[in-house]
Amino acid sequence: MMAQLADRLTDSMKTKPIMDLNQKLTAIVCNKENYNAKAWQELKSEELKIDSLDKAVSALKKIKTASNDMMEPSSDYNKGYQKPGTTPWNQVITNCQSRKTQVLTIDPNFLDDLEIHFLSDVGNDSELNPYKIFKEVIRKKLENGVKATIHDEKSIAYKAINIGGIQSEKVFGSFNTKFGYRVKFIGGILPFTNSWALVEKK
Repeated sequence: MMAQLADRLTDSMKTKPIMDLNQKLTAIVCNKENYNAKAWQELKSEELKIDSLDKAVSALKKIKTASNDMMEPSSDYNKGYQKPGTTPWNQVITNCQSRKTQVLTIDPNFLDDLEIHFLSDVGNDSELNPYKIFKEVIRKKLENGVKATIHDEKSIAYKAINIGGIQSEKVFGSFNTKFGYRVKFIGGILPFTNSWALVEKK
């Protein structure tokens, strides 16, 4: 019984930090300021409304093209670097080592439409299939009109800071006690690594 309670306590203490981390990572990958202007690809809403096979193919081709381009040495898919105490960005020529170092993060509703109009057909299991292209395909609700992003697998860095250790709080009107961590997450996209975003134009 005590072991089960301990497991439940541990799980409850993990839940909020995991949620906080997911929110932090979503904010990072959906922030235009974290991308080279050339790698923030905006399209009209109509172009990103996947309601036919042709539109699904067009969207998947854009994702595949970005993946291909990121394999070639270029300064278009990273922000470069800043020298300490300065604001100008200095260009860096870089590329992804292989497609299997690339991660696609994609809005689940957008991916559902692509699957309905293209990927669900076995005959369309081509080189446009993102599950065949990328090391990982992550379904995640995105913000700011972002539909999909491609990143190097090691391009996002974050650190969890535990403030004050384990916290406890008595629940008013009962004999229960709530436990939890006060965790703060800091992080961002490493600006000299490759990133790309497909975005619905506002």
